[in-house]
Amino acid sequence: MATPPQKASPPPPSVLAAATHANNLPMPISQSSTHALPLKGITITAGVLSSHPLDPLSAAEISVAVATVREAGVTPELRDSMRFIEVVLLEPDKHVVALADAYFFPPFQPSLLPTTKQGTVISSKLPPRRARLVVYNKKTNETSIWIVELSHVHTVTRGGHHRGKLISSQVVPDVQPPMDAMEYAECEAVVKDFPPFREAIKIRGIEDMDLVMVDAWCVSYYSEADGPNRRLSKPLIFCRSESDCPMENGYARPVEGIYVLVDMQNRAVIEFEDREFVPLPPVDPLRNYTHGETRGGSDRSDIKPLQIVQLEGPSFRVDGFYVAWQKWNFRIGFTPREGLVIYSVAYVDGSQGRRPVAHRLSFVEMFVPYGDPNEQHYRKNAFDAGENGLGKNAHSLKKGCDRLSYIKYFDAHFTNFTGGVETIENCVCLHEEDHGILWKHQDWRTGLAEVRRSRRLSVSFMCTVANYDYGFFWYFYQDGKIEAEVKVTGILSLGTLLPGEFRKYGTMIAPGLYAPVHQHFFVARMDMAVDSKPGDALNQVVEINVKVEEQGENNVHNNAFYAEETLLRSELEAMRDCNPLTARHWIVRNTRRGNRSGELTGYKLVPGSNCLPLAGSEAIFLRRAGFLRHNLWITPYSHHQMFPGGEFPNQNPRLNQGLPTWVKQNRSLEEAAIVLWYVFGMTHIPRLEDWPVMPVERIGFMLVPHGFFNCSPAVDVPASSYELDCKSGVRRRNQETSSAVTLGIPCKTKKLEEEYYISCFLLGFLFNFPYSYLASLVEYIDKITEGLVKERRGSVLSPMMGNPNPNPNLTPEKEKSLEELLGPILLGERVIKLAQEAESSKVDCTELARKVQVVCDNLRSVLRVVSGTQCVNERPIRRIVGEVSKNLERTLAFVRKCKKHGAVLRQVFSMTTTADFRKVWNLLESSNGDMVWLLSILDSKEGTNVSLPPIASNDPILAWVWTFTYTLQLGQPKDRAEAATELGSLARDNDRTKFIILEEGGVPPLLKLLKEASSPDAQVAAANALVNVTTNQDRVVSYVIESHAAPTIVQVLGDSPMRVRVSVANLVSAMADQHELAREEFVRANVTRPLVSLLSMDTVLADPMAGRASIHSLVLNLSNAGETNSDGSSRGSSHHRREREREREVESLELRKEVKISCAKALWKLSKGCLSSCKKITETKGLLCLAKIIESESGELQLNCLMAVMEIAAVAESNADLRRAAFKRTAPAAKAVLDQLLRVVQEESNPALVIPAIKAIGSLARNFSGKVPQVLGPLVAQLGNRDVDVASEAAIALGKFVSPDNYNRVDHSKAILELDGVPKLMSLLQINDRQQVHGLILLCYLALNVGNSKVLEQERALNTLERFSRPVQTQYPDLKDLFANAIHHLTLYQPGAQLHRQPLGL
Repeated sequence: MATPPQKASPPPPSVLAAATHANNLPMPISQSSTHALPLKGITITAGVLSSHPLDPLSAAEISVAVATVREAGVTPELRDSMRFIEVVLLEPDKHVVALADAYFFPPFQPSLLPTTKQGTVISSKLPPRRARLVVYNKKTNETSIWIVELSHVHTVTRGGHHRGKLISSQVVPDVQPPMDAMEYAECEAVVKDFPPFREAIKIRGIEDMDLVMVDAWCVSYYSEADGPNRRLSKPLIFCRSESDCPMENGYARPVEGIYVLVDMQNRAVIEFEDREFVPLPPVDPLRNYTHGETRGGSDRSDIKPLQIVQLEGPSFRVDGFYVAWQKWNFRIGFTPREGLVIYSVAYVDGSQGRRPVAHRLSFVEMFVPYGDPNEQHYRKNAFDAGENGLGKNAHSLKKGCDRLSYIKYFDAHFTNFTGGVETIENCVCLHEEDHGILWKHQDWRTGLAEVRRSRRLSVSFMCTVANYDYGFFWYFYQDGKIEAEVKVTGILSLGTLLPGEFRKYGTMIAPGLYAPVHQHFFVARMDMAVDSKPGDALNQVVEINVKVEEQGENNVHNNAFYAEETLLRSELEAMRDCNPLTARHWIVRNTRRGNRSGELTGYKLVPGSNCLPLAGSEAIFLRRAGFLRHNLWITPYSHHQMFPGGEFPNQNPRLNQGLPTWVKQNRSLEEAAIVLWYVFGMTHIPRLEDWPVMPVERIGFMLVPHGFFNCSPAVDVPASSYELDCKSGVRRRNQETSSAVTLGIPCKTKKLEEEYYISCFLLGFLFNFPYSYLASLVEYIDKITEGLVKERRGSVLSPMMGNPNPNPNLTPEKEKSLEELLGPILLGERVIKLAQEAESSKVDCTELARKVQVVCDNLRSVLRVVSGTQCVNERPIRRIVGEVSKNLERTLAFVRKCKKHGAVLRQVFSMTTTADFRKVWNLLESSNGDMVWLLSILDSKEGTNVSLPPIASNDPILAWVWTFTYTLQLGQPKDRAEAATELGSLARDNDRTKFIILEEGGVPPLLKLLKEASSPDAQVAAANALVNVTTNQDRVVSYVIESHAAPTIVQVLGDSPMRVRVSVANLVSAMADQHELAREEFVRANVTRPLVSLLSMDTVLADPMAGRASIHSLVLNLSNAGETNSDGSSRGSSHHRREREREREVESLELRKEVKISCAKALWKLSKGCLSSCKKITETKGLLCLAKIIESESGELQLNCLMAVMEIAAVAESNADLRRAAFKRTAPAAKAVLDQLLRVVQEESNPALVIPAIKAIGSLARNFSGKVPQVLGPLVAQLGNRDVDVASEAAIALGKFVSPDNYNRVDHSKAILELDGVPKLMSLLQINDRQQVHGLILLCYLALNVGNSKVLEQERALNTLERFSRPVQTQYPDLKDLFANAIHHLTLYQPGAQLHRQPLGL
């Protein structure tokens, strides 16, 4: 994408210069002095919007970060040996988060920023996001940390390129990073292939190795032999009893007595000993937990369906990762280690606004020590977060929901071991739950009762670590509480008992099986911010203990007790334990803010059930888990102190790393940014009822407001509709009657009106109507009378509104706008008259009338400007005038209350105070501010005045869009270019802003500016802005196409200067990528001709028949000079062509290459699934041009051309006519393309280039007859590629050569066998990757085509298909017949196979 041009002149006076460096402190901005009236808005610079600084890394960002680090490798060997443990967002400083929440992302919260005498502190842009990568080098056994700046990440496909910037890299000595799922699979494969292990298994009566389960466990640290100089695993062994039951509980048969130590770096068993023959326990008939038929039992039949339905949708609102619900708001994050992270938790408290509670909440560690001192069990003390990763082991809820009601899911992206991006779909769950009674009271005297039901918002995710499953939940309640809960379930980790043996360190679960005692510990890290802005250090912690008063003069009845507060002043004082005997809890308070009682506001941590480690003080596992010694640790915030046992607990030899070391600094906590580390656990003494699958055990804690609110925040929760229907029968029977009395008769006289108020009061007294209901009746009567006034006023105004301006030249749209302006003016005059007639609060009413008069004067000024202005955007005028009308309507209703009242009861319900007048005055001042802003924009002659009107104080994007749109329509040429640039910057990477630009009329002025060709700078700015607006926005693309703008864009592409063509080609690319309709319209406008023509510049065809001819000249010859544009002008005249050729000669080589890159990308996007576009490209020598560029160029240009060929080949795969015409093997273009594709596959090492080449060859598989080793050989070689994605694509491509719809499949299958493809394929299938299904499909096709091959028998293809059949069929039911036929075919041909065996899956 081309970079927008730099501004040639300084910005207008009202716009402050942007910060020049990402790390600079925000610059102060003073109030603008250009307004006639003081505005509540502030003057700021519109910045570039991207992902929120706290949003999790997208798949594109992860790909860019990985590619950047790979490119930084010194040698290819080091690059190939990189293993990516973790790629996460490097969380920014808190002041950056405050800036983003204040002015860049809704809901906009300017109060988060500090203020100075010069004004509010604002930076013009956010710093680029950064990624933090933990990389393990398998060659050198080194762990390193890399920081990558993600400056220009937009959309990165699998074949995309990276634009990251490497900031730093550092090797961390003597550590081992967490284990990866791929290493689990490698460990299992290494152990099961180790001959001594196979022999030991056979001794125990196990013949089928597919029944053996090898669970890789980290070795912990017990001696120097476990040190981090080697990457080690000590696995646990289990064995299933049935081969045809994929859901069998394999943990029911532990294999003991075998000692295995695996070197994961070299994938080798380095220590093995069959220490003791321990017979396998007998098969437990109660071991399985699936539904009744599969486990040999039956399910309950008396349970009825329970449905939770929200017909009107949920009460929460989600914008990206921002969540708002019942006055709570926060952001959702996700990391591979912690899983779910909650950011920026705040509560909106009425007039006090948004009040922060916590900056960051997460579960940072989980530790599970076992209490059995016997062999193998004593080593079970796992850091499940630090050694495995909770997020990486999370569940996808796509295929089975664990929740009820309306649910919002969030996907999670992370990297696998080889650097590929994996996505857990539906990973984080957000939903509402009913939670019983919120509060209730019944008055025993009157029998009246009020009750409210509680509702809570649940945010959660689930994960599985080996045998146990964990659910991590954060609950938000309507009364201000936050609850953290962990749900523990899954399968017990068992040991074997010899006949007659008993062990006191566990519970006997079944004959020969026992479950050792153990504990589960969890650590919640809470970065608190009670009533504190980001970056403030204004919190402290006090401990509360309940004390019993000593008997004496102050406690004569011996019943007194009180709460004693102790301020925790330093870190060493703050190492605390739970104490239920004193009801101990802790309160985090703000040191500067008090409640109405004069006490400091706070949130208290209320412990749930808890425990401490049941081990001796010298227990070896406490070396690494010293944080378990106390239930609560408190530290001041430090950016790098994230994990209580240190970042790398795996094989960690260092004593007390993490919290025990940090607190030795004994930092002050009296006024600090407080971080709570709450350690909570459960002691699990297994029960028989925990087998075969453990019912959920719950454990957690609460964060409860303590003096944070002035009263109960739940008192305003409304009664549910069910509660209202359940009131007394008398009320239900009389509701209809009372409604008829209230609504059936109009209020004709003041006396009658007063009688209605009395009747309302009596009805309420007799039938227990609440006060709020009575007030609503009174308000409704007011509306009836007001409606009569409006009706009369409408009859008076209609003749005036019918034709406000007899000017016959007015358009209907402008006439409608003028009518909308006249309405508020007349309404304002009515308010002024009523205010002057008021008999109470005359002074306040006079001031109110004056303010309304100012509003009316401003409305008249706007009316004059609009009536005399050509080509003006109507949207802002209508929005502002509509808001002014609403404010005047409210003012009118308020003024009516100031007339003299005859009834006392009426005055009770219609009371007006000075505070009420202030609210109305504020509304009128806001209306004045809006009108002044509108006048300043319409009359502006000094460039773009970027300021905020009050109507946009909570949404500054709206004001910026309006301002830039007006400048595009009414500004000077230089200002129009600047406005287009700023509008494009607003739209970048922010879908909401793009929608606003479309809705507020910003797209037509950009198209007009692009077409006018008044200035190349303006055209570039307009094209770049349109690129940003159309990216990922179908509605915008549809609007542009429906506006018949495609021919205009093509004309600009063909006739404009080179730098304009770069931006226009990018626009074509963005629109074609977004919408199929755009591709079709561009093809009709013949966009392929200028694109191929520009791409073929300087490209020479060495053809012996034609001499050295330029492809560019060939393309031009295909389109004669007689071709005309849609407007009838000649597009190919020799004069214009010579002018363009002369212009090209003076352009720089860099610009020419940039043009080619953009055009190649446009051809790529146009070809995607579009037959007509592919035909046009092949008819204009486009294929030949693409082949030559692939041969001679490199980098992004080469990549884009490869992607274009890949898309054209994909379309040709499904269209025989295009395949025969464009890819005929004897055609020069087709031959050149194939030669380059094969060259790329054989010679290039970059997966981004190799993958599209492999895909293109696979799409053309039906074009090849007979054995074609020159084509199949490179693909077979790629089956052994270390990059799993490349090997997987090679398997897919080869599968197309041997699939049933390929006539030459048998010949191709024989060629693959002759090229030693089967051994490579079998090695690929050993990798436990989600892509292995493609390799299995290829193996099935080979079995069907050449099932009698000795190679397949030698490589045990039959066993492989049988082993993978069931798990693959579970995920891909459509493959059931393919697997069954392939297995059956191999069974027929391979000697020794059991012919009577029923094929798996049938």
